[in-house]
Parts: sequence; C-alpha cells; structure tokens
Amino acid sequence: MILAYSCHNRIAYVGEIANGKYKEDHKNIVGKKGGGGFEYPYQYDVNWWERPHHFSRKEKSLPRDLRNQLAKRGKTVVQIKVNGKTALNAAEFSEVKEKIRSVRKEWADRREAG
Repeated sequence: MILAYSCHNRIAYVGEIANGKYKEDHKNIVGKKGGGGFEYPYQYDVNWWERPHHFSRKEKSLPRDLRNQLAKRGKTVVQIKVNGKTALNAAEFSEVKEKIRSVRKEWADRREAG
C-alpha cells in the first residue's frame, strides 16, 4: 500500500502497488539525484484509489492506533501494526485496508452534504 502525503498531517492519495515489481528510473523527478529530485529510483506502478483523498491522518473514522501510525515526519517507509504486531499476513493487511477505506464512506458523505 502506498500513502502519498501532502503537508500538515494530510494524506493526499492512497493506492496499491500494481504488480509487485519495481522499476529503476533515475531520470524522472522521483529518481533524479540533485536538482530538485527525490533520489528514489526504485519505483512501483500504483493503482490509486479514487477515494479517500486529501484527508487528515487524524480523521476520526480511523481507529486511534492506526491514526497514530500514519503521516510521521521524516518517515518514508513504515510498518503498520495491528493489535500491537506488525501486519505481515494477508488477513492483517486486509484489516488495515478496510480501516483506511472506512474513511472513504465518511469522507464522501461529508463532501456530498457540503
């Protein structure tokens, strides 16, 4: 799972790695070294979710244990924990995905309500 952060504890986009294979690219802005590049050449194709997007990691519909693990300053890669243990198997990871998807419904409901 990929969470693209903006600023101020905001998660801009959520997506899933498309095929599990990375590509090495030093020419685009993500892989470019210096001159405004991020120096991260190992990249994945991502299927971005339509929603939720641009939501606070402090979103009340996220369980507190998950909220506290997201959007950490200076962290590029983090392991998500479920019930105090790293989510390593498919069932635990599915639980994390469903918790994040729960923002989708509440976010959409609030957006439609104005």
